[in-house]
Amino acid sequence: VAFDTQHYLEWQLGAFRDLTQLPKNSKELLRILEEGWLILGPHVEEIHLNDCDPRTGERNMFPGTGIMPLADFCSMVQSSGWNGCVVPEVAPQTLFPYSLKKLANLRETVESYFI
Repeated sequence: VAFDTQHYLEWQLGAFRDLTQLPKNSKELLRILEEGWLILGPHVEEIHLNDCDPRTGERNMFPGTGIMPLADFCSMVQSSGWNGCVVPEVAPQTLFPYSLKKLANLRETVESYFI
């Protein structure tokens, strides 16, 4: 199973492709993600880590620039003993023009969530 933070919320809340229907509160988003992890976590091989902002509908933002509680979610995942692959999903324009510095920053940001 691949656990996609953004798509899980869309699916769970019936808000497919309309992020503006998601809760605007990070704590509520975390609660829903935690519930999903309790059910799916033992089966997850890969996490697609997405940040977004339901207030504006912006999706696939650079981690830490939206309102998704990614650090708290990743901490909870790590404490569950999970060991798998994490794929940050960002909109191409977030990293364009591509550079080693931007890609390194993306990796460092995501890794910091698991420390």
